[in-house]
Amino acid sequence: MNHPHNTKLNLIEMIVGINNESVLQSIENEVSKILGNAESNPNPFEGVRPIRENVSLNQIMKEQHYQPITFDSWRELTAKLEFEDSIEDLLKELSA
Repeated sequence: MNHPHNTKLNLIEMIVGINNESVLQSIENEVSKILGNAESNPNPFEGVRPIRENVSLNQIMKEQHYQPITFDSWRELTAKLEFEDSIEDLLKELSA
């Protein structure tokens, strides 16, 4: 696997050897497109946080302002849900 620095040097060497203005313009356009796409895609590693050691569940619940829900409240909320498919069809999809 090439190191990014080597790849950059290879690209520079190739580009320096090009004397055709239209080819250089095409390369510039393509690089601009690629960089534009790379900037519009979120970096998944920006959301990664280091693992905390020696933290308890109670600490996490307090930090996240966890509010438990009662079974009756949960039943009341789920009763309002409307499914287009039957529960049997949904279960079949899970096992497929």
